[in-house]
Amino acid sequence: MGNVKECEIVSVRRLEGAGNLKAFVDIRIGGALVITQCAVMDGKRGLFASLPRQLARDGRWRDVVIAADDELRAHYQGEILRAYEEEAAAVTV
Repeated sequence: MGNVKECEIVSVRRLEGAGNLKAFVDIRIGGALVITQCAVMDGKRGLFASLPRQLARDGRWRDVVIAADDELRAHYQGEILRAYEEEAAAVTV
């Protein structure tokens, strides 16, 4: 298995008219694991990315995939946002 910091973007699916949800991004980690449905959201402080979440019975969102540490989470989030921004720039050209 490859390095967990090796992050390849598999697909970016932009969403129009979906409120704060801007896109779903699928990523491949270390060449071995694909994580689908990473979300790009437009929040109060701008764009942010999150790994997949699921709505629980109590109405709260729970993480489905959790990065082992803050550095790893920041790395994945940065890669997801970079891919979204590249896709958005390509569409506007």
